[in-house]
Amino acid sequence: MEEGEDKYRGFLDRSFDTAFEALRLPLLPWVGSAFRTSAKRTIVLGESLYVWGSAEEYERNREKISVVDSMRWRHLRMGLSDSFPKGSRKRAFLANFERAVFLKTRPSAAERQRLWSEVAYLNLVPRLLNSRTHRPKDEDFVAGWNQFFPVAAALEAERCIVYGTEPKKIAALRAMPDVQILVQERLPAIVDTRPLHMRLVHGGRELELFFVRHPSAYFPWDEWGPVLRSRGVWLDSTSVPPAQVAEPA
Repeated sequence: MEEGEDKYRGFLDRSFDTAFEALRLPLLPWVGSAFRTSAKRTIVLGESLYVWGSAEEYERNREKISVVDSMRWRHLRMGLSDSFPKGSRKRAFLANFERAVFLKTRPSAAERQRLWSEVAYLNLVPRLLNSRTHRPKDEDFVAGWNQFFPVAAALEAERCIVYGTEPKKIAALRAMPDVQILVQERLPAIVDTRPLHMRLVHGGRELELFFVRHPSAYFPWDEWGPVLRSRGVWLDSTSVPPAQVAEPA
């Protein structure tokens, strides 16, 4: 990459970074280049990150993941590019969500680029988990919601799609003393998961949240997609993002 070249290829909006730095976030959120002008500012809220790899790779991977912009770079590669190292595959938490949004097995490059250009993405749990078998603790969810709301305020977010319907995660949100819940609505179950729609006020700002089954688990996207659309969570698949459509390297 030449000096001065944008490694995010115009897909990332850095204009919120001063606010993020003031919040001292462990990892910088992904903010798409069209997020600010999107019809409804939406955060896609993942859950957590864990360290992977063999014993020899473990510490190197931990250091790599802990770099402040690592989530952005990973999101660019996995969310906006089809070019992955040999033997790797696109992560289900991205691919299944894309399928649900566009209701197709393989959304086009232009569709994927529009989706991730119009939303912000971050994880709820601030702490890096030791392995994929570790689960966030109650205090992780409490810390996560305390970190989330200042980020949502900085982004002036209007809506949040939350990955995962774990009771502890929802209980931690409900228990926050400065959150006023206006609406709580359980929708009919998809397999064994009932989507949860919430509307709340925090810090004088109203925010809509929609909890879905985590897309990295068993996720029948052809059933979740219509539910997302019934709540207005979808994009016009014929549109093209303002950034370039060529696949990023």
